[in-house]
Amino acid sequence: MSKVIVIGLDAVNWYVLKTLFKWNCMPFLKNYLQKAIVGQLISTIPPDTPPAWTSMFTGKNPGKHGVYGFFHCNPIFNEKSEDYEFRLVNSNDIKAKRLWDIVSENGMRNIVINAPLTYPPKKLNGLLISGFMTPNLKSNFTYPLWLKYLILKRGYNLGVVYGQKKYTPLELINSIRIKKHIIKFLLKKYSWDLAISVFMETDQVMHKYWGNREVMKMVFGEIDLAIKEILRDLPKDVVVIIVSDHGFKEYRGTIYINRILWKLGFLKIKYRKLLKFLFYKLRNSIKNISTFDIIQFNKSIAYAILSSTNCTGLLLNLMKRDPKGIVKEEEIDNIIERLYKELAKICHRFNEEIINIYSKDDIYWGPFLENAPDYIIKTKNNYRFSTALNIRMLEEKITSTHSSKGIFIIRHPDIGYERLNLNPKIWDIAPTILRILNVKTPNDMDGQPIVSN
Repeated sequence: MSKVIVIGLDAVNWYVLKTLFKWNCMPFLKNYLQKAIVGQLISTIPPDTPPAWTSMFTGKNPGKHGVYGFFHCNPIFNEKSEDYEFRLVNSNDIKAKRLWDIVSENGMRNIVINAPLTYPPKKLNGLLISGFMTPNLKSNFTYPLWLKYLILKRGYNLGVVYGQKKYTPLELINSIRIKKHIIKFLLKKYSWDLAISVFMETDQVMHKYWGNREVMKMVFGEIDLAIKEILRDLPKDVVVIIVSDHGFKEYRGTIYINRILWKLGFLKIKYRKLLKFLFYKLRNSIKNISTFDIIQFNKSIAYAILSSTNCTGLLLNLMKRDPKGIVKEEEIDNIIERLYKELAKICHRFNEEIINIYSKDDIYWGPFLENAPDYIIKTKNNYRFSTALNIRMLEEKITSTHSSKGIFIIRHPDIGYERLNLNPKIWDIAPTILRILNVKTPNDMDGQPIVSN
């Protein structure tokens, strides 16, 4: 039985890597690929951090694990604000076993470092440091708890936390270095069969510094050095898997879906909040007012809270389901038809095409569809969606964010692998790892091993 180490590079795709290789800032990884099996992974819909990494580590589509985006889609009525609230997802929302749970049940040990959506941490056979969406260093973000104090003494920090808008290249580089130090220390000091570590800095640098060649070279150069040093200290028989949860790309413009819903009369606005927001924006002193503050959800017919790339999730305020639901079942078809026609008309003027508005049953399957958005809207892939409110309904301005295709790299001294799956999905990674570890794959996983050994 081989040991397996998984290194996650959030948001990296082959376009990004090939560009970095041309810039000669990732020489180790470029050379490392010469003796590896490589390919691209099709991510979740939408290709966002919480559903994508969760699908990777559960081997299941979101309908079987219950996570569809950063926010829980089921609204909660707040008596004080007299409106709906939507909470951020956390590890308690995951309804399926993850890789380390299955490995633990088979008597093997894990070291899991910074995998997204692992806060609050759960018990496992091994060590876990929770990843992206961990609130702060005061929280209990490790299992066992003593691990928290051990790594804090060694200089550990969370890096960029969820919602943080301001961070510098040097902060990202420092975060990579600290994480590398912690990974190397734990891998050397403690026994393990499966080790997983995710670097979110690759996503964060592209969100803020896309197009800045020098910053990209600095941060990805540090990632290259981290991979080199982590792998250098490992036994030669360890199977190395490098993966990403989705990719990153430029889009020609942005479709403001909630603005379109507002025009159609499907979405209601809190006008006092809107005026306050516009006042602060004109003064260039924007306060903590978000789109969520401006929308009056419980009086709206439809709204979007999950958004990424060329797809977005649409929620209907349904009677008999939502706390203050106003949409009757017999009205749904008319609502979707009107929205489709309006989107098609707007996009046609900009040579974009709406592929379809899919119901959740067309995209997902499993026992947790009640957590999914009611509909998924997709375009051809030239324009991205945004849930933000804007004066325009569609804006032609180059922007960049997630794309649907990530990467996988698998390398082992015994390179006699036989490729089984030429078009792998993100949920194929979990059964691939279980096969390498010689652990039986649960029957309810959606994924299939990418390679056989």
